[in-house]
Amino acid sequence: MMLCRPVTWLKALAFLPFMAGPALSLTCPEQTAELLFVMHQELPESYVMAFGAITLVGQRPQFNSDTLEYKPPGPYRATFSGHLARPSGFDLPARFALNVMENCLGPWCGAVPTGAPAVIFLKKVENGYLLETFPCNRTVLRGPTERDLEILTGCLRKGAC
Repeated sequence: MMLCRPVTWLKALAFLPFMAGPALSLTCPEQTAELLFVMHQELPESYVMAFGAITLVGQRPQFNSDTLEYKPPGPYRATFSGHLARPSGFDLPARFALNVMENCLGPWCGAVPTGAPAVIFLKKVENGYLLETFPCNRTVLRGPTERDLEILTGCLRKGAC
């Protein structure tokens, strides 16, 4: 019978809090086309909206979860292929090299949208463009719909969303 050893069960229950730690998670707000546009419009830096694919050039730095750092540190190279936005739409063909900087918040890091087209907000820097990624994707809109693209070009045309 199970109840004949209640002390054993109590000892096991006493150690339970030490065996399991709290699960850490990052909750990000949903990113919409409008929110991303407004966020970048309010920043002091200049950004360009682009829709297309990113291909990494060479090896991507590896993230060390013990030190919470990338090896090697700093930006790495990639190629953008797609279209830049202007008031008439995402209709300016473009292909160029850019720098990518993945930023982390503890163990959560931004990810470069490779493999599928995305809308990206590229920061204008003196040597070209920089894509900074963040854990909550504030520079990337993955899998945008036609409606998302229309909203973004409408915002660009009006100068506001």
